[in-house]
Amino acid sequence: MDRFLIPLNGVDRDGERAGLAWLQAEALDRRARAGILVPTVPQISQLDAMLGREGAVKAERDREFTMGGVKVEIFSAKAAPGTFEGALLVPWADESIVGEAEQMGPVAICVLSWSIDDLSGWTRAHRPVDPRSAESVDATTPKLDPVIEVGLAIIGPKSLANRSDLKRVTQNLKAFNMTGGTFNPEEIRIWALADGWAAKEAKTLADVAQKILEGRPVRDSKMTLSQAEEVVARLRAAAV
Repeated sequence: MDRFLIPLNGVDRDGERAGLAWLQAEALDRRARAGILVPTVPQISQLDAMLGREGAVKAERDREFTMGGVKVEIFSAKAAPGTFEGALLVPWADESIVGEAEQMGPVAICVLSWSIDDLSGWTRAHRPVDPRSAESVDATTPKLDPVIEVGLAIIGPKSLANRSDLKRVTQNLKAFNMTGGTFNPEEIRIWALADGWAAKEAKTLADVAQKILEGRPVRDSKMTLSQAEEVVARLRAAAV
C-alpha cells in the first residue's frame, strides 16, 4: 500500500482540492476504483470545497459522484466495505479512521489532516509522502530493544487473535520486564504498525505491554525469575 498525507492548515481549500486531484490521478494511473472515506454521513456535505455546494448535496444523496471520467464512491466509517482495492482519500482524519481505512486494503491511501499530532503514530510508522512535494514526512520509526523486536517478530500472523500467539508475546514481554528491561507501549504500537500489524492489533499489543509495565494481571504471564531469564537469554541469542 502506498501512503500519502496532505497536512491541512486550518480551513485549507487548496489542500482539500489537492487531495481530490490526487484521487483522480491515482485512479486513472492505476485503472483502479476511487473512494472517499469520511467519519460520518453528515460530513459528506463538507466536501463542498471540492465539489461545490450542489455537488456535495448530490454526493451525500447518491454516495457517489463522477469527475473527469472517474467514478468516486463515498463511504462513512460505519458503512465502509470490508475490502476496497482502489485509491482511497480520507479527509479530516485521526488515527482511528485511518486504521479503519487501512483495513479495507486500498492500493493507495491519502490522508487529509488538520493536525499531524493526531496521526503521529501512523506518520512515524509509515512516513507518508506529501503528493504535492513528493517529500516524505519528517518522522522517525522507533527502534526497540533487539530482545523485544525478536520477541514480537516471531508472531507470523502479526495478530494476537490466536491464544498461543498472545501467550508467547505476553511471556516475552513479561520476561524482559522481570529481568530489568523496560519498554514504551506507544513505541511498541508504532513499531508494530511499521511492521505490518493492523491498527487494532497494534493497539492490543500496546495494551498488553502497558498492563505488564503497571504490574496488572495478564493471562499466561506467570513465571519465575529463572524462567524469565531463560526466555530472555533465548531471545537475546536469536537477536545476535
